[in-house]
Amino acid sequence: MKKFAKICLIMSAVLVLIGGTICVLGAVSGGWRLVKEMDGSGSFWRVMHRMGHAHVSDEAENIRADIEEVKEEVRDSLNEARDEAESEAWDEIEDFRTEISDEMSDIKDDIDDIIGEEFHKTVPGGDTDTGIAASQITDMKIDIGGASLCFMESENDNFGVKVDGKGEYKYYESGSVFYLEGKRDHIIGENNEKVYLYIPKGKVFNEVEINVGGGLISIGELDAQEVDMTAGAGLISCDRISCRELDVEVGAGEAVLDGIEADKMDIEVGMGSIYMKGRITREIDAKCGMGFLGMELDNAETDFNYEVECAAGGIAIGDKNYSALSNEVQVNNRASGECSLDCSMGSIEVAFTR
Repeated sequence: MKKFAKICLIMSAVLVLIGGTICVLGAVSGGWRLVKEMDGSGSFWRVMHRMGHAHVSDEAENIRADIEEVKEEVRDSLNEARDEAESEAWDEIEDFRTEISDEMSDIKDDIDDIIGEEFHKTVPGGDTDTGIAASQITDMKIDIGGASLCFMESENDNFGVKVDGKGEYKYYESGSVFYLEGKRDHIIGENNEKVYLYIPKGKVFNEVEINVGGGLISIGELDAQEVDMTAGAGLISCDRISCRELDVEVGAGEAVLDGIEADKMDIEVGMGSIYMKGRITREIDAKCGMGFLGMELDNAETDFNYEVECAAGGIAIGDKNYSALSNEVQVNNRASGECSLDCSMGSIEVAFTR
């Protein structure tokens, strides 16, 4: 054996020995515990979570591809709409809006199918009753790391919780607030871990905070004065949210929010996509980084005054287009509503049904 090869083998053996020693020392000194306690919303665990959700991820990628197609159609159709507006061919613009709405509805149906397959096909049995009555609760706070979350309707007037997995979760009432906390066990837990939250029918909250790192989030229907929802990645779906103030932040995931009714909405997307349908009566504050934000509002365009900021991205409001703006653009419609749109490198599309 050549001298160089021998040296390489010796160096490899030494490195393996050093690496093994470091791993043992790290585990003995508490590193294993720290790994288990790592934030489930971190990038490493998001990758591992998606690998474990392979059966869901394939469908999710199909949905993302559908969303990308819609985004491309939006961009192309906006250019066509500009030309059509000059020739006053408004019927084709309306056809475009209807087509986009129909396609996003199809995507919402696809997400619902995934959620139905993930959550409702094999709902775990057993007792779910927490013993916490609806009358005891005014607010709700949820922080469950990287697990998937599904809202269900309780069979009685008590809240219920059921966990399908081996993660550690706890629920309790304190100061009229219902808390659900915990995270998926990354070491021994199943990657497709699910948490079912049963809410009494007709329950109206003052404040609701939901913080989920990844996975699937199925909100169903929710009534509250204030709703604050933060998600790092994954798929988010809701059928109806009625509130006074709605705050939604999505990092790299996708969200299709249907049936939104709010006075004020603060919505932000990083590299992912959000498509929202509903009615906002007073104020909209929308920010988009490198992703896509689509809003189909049950309002008239003239219901709002607008502040538009756009760096390298694009913003469309009805048939008006804005891109690469050096200064903020203000549109005064003498309206009671205010709409602020800020886009860095992505795209924001706003359509109206009235």
